[in-house]
Amino acid sequence: RVIFWARSLDWIVTTPLILVDLALLSRADTPTIISLVGNDVLMVICGLIGALTVAPYKYMWWVAGLIFFIIVIIQLLQRLNNAEGYGGDALKGLSWLTIIC
Repeated sequence: RVIFWARSLDWIVTTPLILVDLALLSRADTPTIISLVGNDVLMVICGLIGALTVAPYKYMWWVAGLIFFIIVIIQLLQRLNNAEGYGGDALKGLSWLTIIC
């Protein structure tokens, strides 16, 4: 079985950077940024562990990663589209682009 380490390494470096950029654009507070990055890193690690294990345990790790992904999506939709209006339509567009891609 082939495990693509480079993909996981890329995701563990680049996706937190994207989330930090979105958070800084919205002027999010430090706990929000730490929560976003932490949940994202845990999501990638769960996916890597799931790739390294065999069924049926791999599905448990996949579900755990999916839960962390849902938490990141909820934070992007609720906290980064803030009531203060920082970032405006550009932030909303970038948030949706990040979620979809």
